[in-house]
Amino acid sequence: MRALVKAKAEPSLWLQDVPEPQIGINDVSIRVRKRGICGTDLHIHSWDAWAAKTIPVPMVVEHEFVGEIVEVGANVSDFSPGDIASGEGHVVCGRCRNCMAVAVVRHAGARHIVVSEPNTYRRDLALRMGATVAVDPGATDLAAVQKELGMTEGFDVALEMSGHESALRAAIANMAHGGRSADSASRRPS
Repeated sequence: MRALVKAKAEPSLWLQDVPEPQIGINDVSIRVRKRGICGTDLHIHSWDAWAAKTIPVPMVVEHEFVGEIVEVGANVSDFSPGDIASGEGHVVCGRCRNCMAVAVVRHAGARHIVVSEPNTYRRDLALRMGATVAVDPGATDLAAVQKELGMTEGFDVALEMSGHESALRAAIANMAHGGRSADSASRRPS
């Protein structure tokens, strides 16, 4: 299949033939009809400092698209061949490890689950999944949230899902002594 590829660690993108991906048991295969170019693609094209530090080369880009489902994995029950589907990296599935991990930590017995998320939709989703508090990191400091919750020693665990350097720094700055942190090493800036 033809795809836009970041083939070399330098400015530009290249249209190349690449192998068609094989689907797993939880995946769907979509025949792409229309593609979009987002801000992440522009970072990758210009090969700015963020892209050079974050993007593995070579890599197929173009993660925003619409098309028709042509095949579904064995565990997929809510989609069928012929369905129209779109790819949008900010809408969550509710099944993967990032989805919001909130339900998992709630189940594991977390007393407080604080989600720091700039996107309103994802903050609302985090609350529906069981977060205690969901804040906009640009408007609310995590130390203020801890104080509001009566926390005096910081967070015991931080799961950094965005890949933002500032988010990871904020999480670390608000950890309890001996706390643990995990970073998902996301591939895109906001």
